Amino acid sequence: MGARAWRLGTWAVILGSASSVAAAASGCSSSSPASATVTTDAAAASSSGSSSEGGFDAEPVDGSSFDSAGGHDGSSPDSAADQDASSSDSAADQVCASACSALITCGVDYVQASCVSGCLTSTVFLPCLMTVGTTDCNAMALCAWKQDSASVCDGGAIPSGVETCDEVATCEGDCDSINAPPSCGCQCQVQLDPAKSLNLLINDQCAGGKCPSECGPTGNGPSCLACYNELCQTEQAQCVAN
Repeated sequence: MGARAWRLGTWAVILGSASSVAAAASGCSSSSPASATVTTDAAAASSSGSSSEGGFDAEPVDGSSFDSAGGHDGSSPDSAADQDASSSDSAADQVCASACSALITCGVDYVQASCVSGCLTSTVFLPCLMTVGTTDCNAMALCAWKQDSASVCDGGAIPSGVETCDEVATCEGDCDSINAPPSCGCQCQVQLDPAKSLNLLINDQCAGGKCPSECGPTGNGPSCLACYNELCQTEQAQCVAN
């Protein structure tokens, strides 16, 4: 068994913020992903506080008139374009907050704040979430692997095979044991059955979360593997079973 999270560009580590996740890892759920679908409270996961409803009152508070573009003469607080941008930003904040919260609940060792930050700047993960929603943890985990594939594997490692989590993690462990380059793990990842995306994400992110030094930028494959085998037994067990 192994974990690919030690590789420097791995999206799982980016979302988990390896520099800060260790201190918070004990607060994350390590529950079995037997139920991969959760319902999150979108209101509770709201973000920056900017309203997505917007709009002007029928009569400006300061008594000024509307100009032809629909704003206030002289002191417009927001243009229609600004309101659209604010609504879009608010929607992205809400999606990222909901997705990160759900993935943590499903057992992925992420830290909410750093996960949301990584999500908001992602080029694949966030657009994918906008399509699949934020209630199916396996679908969201596949989005994370799609981002990882784009960031680390030149887009060629999206899980699309038939292998189990156990088989792919064993392949990753073989890569780790010889300190192989990221391309080795990419060849493992692409063989994963997409239905097992959450299982592998739980397995691999544990290494990044609980072994930030061994599996981080200054670590290496063998030391990451040793730490993972010691600290990620629960996450490893759910992968072996799937």
